[in-house]
Amino acid sequence: MQDSGGPYDYHLSRHLLRLAGEHELPVRRDLFRYYFSDAHSAVTAGHDIRTALLAFGCDATHGYERTHIDSLAALSRLLGAYILSPPVFASDAQPAQGSLDRFSHQLEHDAQMESDTRVPSVDSLVGQKS
Repeated sequence: MQDSGGPYDYHLSRHLLRLAGEHELPVRRDLFRYYFSDAHSAVTAGHDIRTALLAFGCDATHGYERTHIDSLAALSRLLGAYILSPPVFASDAQPAQGSLDRFSHQLEHDAQMESDTRVPSVDSLVGQKS
């Protein structure tokens, strides 16, 4: 229940584990020491949010190629249980007090940085078609 950025929200993670137990869903806790998640990026960017990591069970790094349908079904059922469950804390259900000015918004096109990464063409990597 951790990636390279550190552990996730303890209370939300425990809530998800409790839901899995209540719904008799198989769970395996794991450590993703070589990966970062989008949740880690959001917290690093300064967003005050609860985060947890959920994933389907897989074999090796190309999990999407070797995923059992039961694993996807269990993850779907856990997400459904979470959506229907009450918030972790009652205060999380209260609307935000004050202005939403600090709420995230999409950057305007002109404000986005251009990537300096140059990607070679496919043909230069695998050769020209004959």
